[in-house]
Amino acid sequence: MRSQGDADEVAVYRALGAFRHVGKIHLTVYCPPPFPASFQSSDELENQHASDQVPDGETKAAMDHALINAAIDENLARSIYRTVSTSRAEFSYPLEHLSLRVGKTYKTTQFTWKLAYIGRSWTCVRNDRDDRLHECSICEYDIREKLDREYKEDENSFFKIDNSTILEAVCRVWPAARNMDWKRAWHSFPLADSR
Repeated sequence: MRSQGDADEVAVYRALGAFRHVGKIHLTVYCPPPFPASFQSSDELENQHASDQVPDGETKAAMDHALINAAIDENLARSIYRTVSTSRAEFSYPLEHLSLRVGKTYKTTQFTWKLAYIGRSWTCVRNDRDDRLHECSICEYDIREKLDREYKEDENSFFKIDNSTILEAVCRVWPAARNMDWKRAWHSFPLADSR
């Protein structure tokens, strides 16, 4: 479960590295639900926006945490691979392959679409060079998903943020989004041990 890359999350990746005879790991990354228990559904966020209600602190924090947890880019995938790989005991099989699948949500609200956009799945394959054991080549896990996202990006309006509450959350997490397209401003956040 993603927990903003904190020490507990890093401990899970290190524990995976402790399996000496495992060379391939398929990991489904779970991001906790984005809304506090007080929300009946993410549709309430849309309703708050429509009625010009300002979200409370708990809702703002939940949105920020959801964005941080969902943001899985190539840099974070590479960092997770390195964390698992460097945690292996001496004489363990090297980590040949790590696939990171992001669990998808099937709700179709504006906010969950943004989470799905930044929650990317990756395949990491070990570099064959002996002097670079903990490095990997990386590509997106599902090329169809990538092509679908790129097609929707070309439509330009699909990932546009119309909801001011969502836009404020995106700008809190990635301040550069105030001055550029949020799709170029978003990025993952480093794991606790690499900050």
